[in-house]
Amino acid sequence: MGTMKPLKHMPWVILFLLFAVGTVLWLLFVNEQRVHLDQVFQFQTERVADELVRVTLQDQFPATLPDDVVGFGLYGRGGAPISRYGVVPKTLMIPPGLGRAERIFQRLEGGQVVFVKRLDRLEERMSSDDDNRPAHRVGGTVLYLGLKDDAFRSQVVIWTAGAVAGPLVWAAFLVFVGWLWHRSRQYQAALNNNRELLQFAEAARTLSHEIKNPLAAILLQTALLKRSAGGDPPQEVKLIEEEAQRINQLVSRVRDFLKDPIGQPETHDLCLVVTALLGRFAEPIQVSGNEQGPFRVSFDPHRLRSVLENLLRNAIESGSETPTEVRLSRPKSGWNRLEVLDRGAGFTETSLKQASTPFFTTKTQGSGIGLSITESFVNAAGGSLKWENRSEGGARVWIDLPESKEAS
Repeated sequence: MGTMKPLKHMPWVILFLLFAVGTVLWLLFVNEQRVHLDQVFQFQTERVADELVRVTLQDQFPATLPDDVVGFGLYGRGGAPISRYGVVPKTLMIPPGLGRAERIFQRLEGGQVVFVKRLDRLEERMSSDDDNRPAHRVGGTVLYLGLKDDAFRSQVVIWTAGAVAGPLVWAAFLVFVGWLWHRSRQYQAALNNNRELLQFAEAARTLSHEIKNPLAAILLQTALLKRSAGGDPPQEVKLIEEEAQRINQLVSRVRDFLKDPIGQPETHDLCLVVTALLGRFAEPIQVSGNEQGPFRVSFDPHRLRSVLENLLRNAIESGSETPTEVRLSRPKSGWNRLEVLDRGAGFTETSLKQASTPFFTTKTQGSGIGLSITESFVNAAGGSLKWENRSEGGARVWIDLPESKEAS
């Protein structure tokens, strides 16, 4: 038994490990995509910068900057401007860490990227009033480029959202797989249970049939012994007859348990059926709520009578010092409720869980099948059977049945 519990939870452990591994792999993939995206963007920035430098050297700079360029400029030693286009600093504060052929990317608020690059040597025509001034080389030139990065930023946002959404989608998929596995386990358990019930039903049907004939012979012989004794049979004969009758009742209950639980439903008024049964019990039974009737339900008459008789008999046999109470009500629209309340010993902790289990009983003379039959009949009629202990002592058992639309 100690090894079965870990095996029972092993699929959930596997699903959790799959979630952890899948999440880590996805986050690594997202990070790789973001790094690649950053590299592509920087490469594109380099190309834009090189193109602007080229057209500047050829004195072909366009009248307006490209749409994605905010500003472009070339600065000499000490940050003095050489050429400026668009929105650029008047004097460039050259970063101290900017060495030869180095570059710096800096993202600013408002969807803009600043690209600063040191150019080793650049042939540049200095701005002057003398247009015929010959070109000369300027060393240590620094390039400044301001770019809009809306497209880049939107892709970063998408991948950032994907980093969160990916694990959630993966978790949802694994939960769905776990749910399918759990349902398959339930179906398998139900299938095994139904198979066992079918085997039990077949065995019980055979046994009840085989017991019926010798039981009838025993009862017949006890009747003959009683007659031959002149109406005063020995105690042993009475004991044989009582036990034979008890076996006969048990066989009848088992046959009821094996019956089709639906039967032939008809429309009945619960209040009238309960009132008709009161005369079968010597103990007093109080009925309340009947003035709110009729409480029409669709139920096989014999099975409905069996249900109510069993509930009332259990309440009476509970040892209650006060009369058993029956309450009729409508808990919600379209439903009828019948409650049976007593002040007896109530349910034990075990019987609360297993009260409807076939052949489970706490009574010395009980068969343990009455509540199982009751629940089977009520469920077949579309209702439900429930039970609990009352806080003031005793038990409360109730059935909820759908309202019948047909007139009784």
